[in-house]
Amino acid sequence: MNTAELRRPAPKTKQRLFLILVVLLTLGLLVLFFSQLIIPFLSHQIRGDHEGARQVLQGSGWRGAAAVPLIEALQMVVVFIPAEFIQLSSGLAFPWYVAVPLCALGVFLGCFLIFLLVKLWNFRVARSQDSIERIQRKSRIGIYPFLTLLFFMPVIPFGAICYFGASRRDIRYGKYALTCTLSALPSIITSNVMGLGVRLFLQDTIPLGILILLIAAGMILLFLLVGLVLDRLYFKPAAGTPDSPWYDIMAHSMKLFLRFVVRTRVETNGLALPDGPALYVSNHPSAIDYPQVVRMLWPRRVVSIANEYFMRRGFLKKVLTAVGMIPKKLFVDEGGVILKARRTVKGGWSLYLAPEGRLSVDGETYPILPSTGGFARFLNVPLVILHLSGAYYNKPKWRPGFRRQRVRIEVKAVIPPEELRAMTPAEVNARIREGIAADESARAYERELIWRRGNKAKGLPNLIYRCPVCGELYTTEAAGNELRCRSCGLSLRFDRHYRLEENPAGFETVADLYRALAERERAEQPSLSCAVTVRRFREEEEDAGKGETFLSPEGFSFAGTVGGEEVRFSLTPSALKALPFSCGEEFETYYQNELYYFYPDEHREQCARWALLSDIYCEAYYEEE
Repeated sequence: MNTAELRRPAPKTKQRLFLILVVLLTLGLLVLFFSQLIIPFLSHQIRGDHEGARQVLQGSGWRGAAAVPLIEALQMVVVFIPAEFIQLSSGLAFPWYVAVPLCALGVFLGCFLIFLLVKLWNFRVARSQDSIERIQRKSRIGIYPFLTLLFFMPVIPFGAICYFGASRRDIRYGKYALTCTLSALPSIITSNVMGLGVRLFLQDTIPLGILILLIAAGMILLFLLVGLVLDRLYFKPAAGTPDSPWYDIMAHSMKLFLRFVVRTRVETNGLALPDGPALYVSNHPSAIDYPQVVRMLWPRRVVSIANEYFMRRGFLKKVLTAVGMIPKKLFVDEGGVILKARRTVKGGWSLYLAPEGRLSVDGETYPILPSTGGFARFLNVPLVILHLSGAYYNKPKWRPGFRRQRVRIEVKAVIPPEELRAMTPAEVNARIREGIAADESARAYERELIWRRGNKAKGLPNLIYRCPVCGELYTTEAAGNELRCRSCGLSLRFDRHYRLEENPAGFETVADLYRALAERERAEQPSLSCAVTVRRFREEEEDAGKGETFLSPEGFSFAGTVGGEEVRFSLTPSALKALPFSCGEEFETYYQNELYYFYPDEHREQCARWALLSDIYCEAYYEEE
């Protein structure tokens, strides 16, 4: 028989019969080992007959010791029987200086058997090897460090790792066997120490509390070692890019979360999504638009140009930085963002951008940032325009909590880079505006959705801060599904489609209410002033103070004391651009690259008013210009 014939894959039936025989042999040896050695040994120990326990070990002779590596090797061949059973048992039965070499010899023997099976008959453990190969494709380290890494990852059987290593063409047996044996030592030592602790407890050498501490200490040390190895060999090589394992953790966490809060339906309209890097843009109706795009594109990698505030400190900063998110100060021009975005797509990853620059307050689309078209052309990758329908009431800006609902993601256009280069930035902006705006199909889809939970008006007074009929400030209140005015007695009630029931004013949606406020404010053109508590963010530092803010058609200004120093600044409409805000909490802006959060001392619902008036005044300024 020649070498080529030896390397042909063994028929599945023969593989299964062979594995069944190995399983039966392994179980038989385990039964024999436990019945002849472990159970009699434990029985004497529990009765306090330590001399009898010692005689059991002496009576087993070389056969008991030889059973340990043989059983461990066979466990590795069949994969699914955990090696910890024999490792723990050997720690019970033998001194640690005997148990550790026996278990290590078992791993070495298991490596040898698996290497023969793979090289001679091309044995393969399909599911386990496929999972490892997916991990390996994301790794940026060599095969031998990668094998070491696998031995420190929980739930991956020793046998599956050895099958994977033996199947590689770039592997050499000596280094392969040595790597696997040495990498298994921390797990072997931990299991042996636990077995030793149980034996000392049964011999009344240590109390139960010490046994528990010993086991806990062993587990903690093992986890610390696992964490160190994972960080050095798995997380660091791809840190700061979407290939980082942190991206997988983030994406799977997002997908798990979305299972409970949204059901997403994707309609491609016959358009094929790019396999390579692209710029994805969409409307921004809710706080979970990016997670839905991540789920839609999985396993493609897509990072977002995100609010810089969320990347300032703590665990969130660590994760978002590790996956390659690009921080952006809201409504501040930053050349560095464009260069980071270009590096991202050149690295083979996609970008997600909400061109409105902020979360929609009323479900309608904000004007997009004027620089979006030029940015899309500069990246020189396909532009994919998406529209999300049904997402607004899932988690609107003004209401706490999520409401489970069906969200439709439509692919409106896929524009190749050569077509983008033939368009002007203004033409690109027009295509984006057309794609992300709600059309009649989107509005019809949203009208059909049923929202079963009550309290539909909860939080709405933080957006609808004045009565849309009588115009009184800060007199609206929520009561279940109703929005009421304490001044004129207006009562508006949401139906099960989250639309307002028939009313004299003819309002149908939250957008209608917000539009009524905008028309009144545009007609009155008021100047605002407000006493505020201030938080200022400088890099990772934060300080607080008090002061007063002012807003008029001429611009925004602040005067006060922050961090013990007097602060005064003014921003014209061209520098202000907008006042981002959180409903019922604060409004914010940047000055000299420092972020200021302003919390009104009274009527926190007025934050929405400051944001709306800043939009009106900035819009008027640009129209005049």
